[in-house]
Amino acid sequence: MAEMIDFFIKKYPNTNPLIPLKAVVYFDDIDPNIDPPKLIKKLPITKIKKRIIDAVIQSKKIF
Repeated sequence: MAEMIDFFIKKYPNTNPLIPLKAVVYFDDIDPNIDPPKLIKKLPITKIKKRIIDAVIQSKKIF
C-alpha cells in the first residue's frame, strides 16, 4: 500500500495523497446482489473489507 501511495505522489505531486486511500476503503458501491467471484474457500465481504482497511491503516506492514 505504501508503495502505491508513493507512485501516486510521484504521478500527481500536487494532489492530496489521502484521496486514493479514501477510494480504496470506499465500499458503498458494493452490490450484494451480484454474483461474487468464485473462490476456493467462502470469504465473507466483512473479512475482505477488514483486510483492506487494515492494509490502509498499516501501510508499511507486509501481510
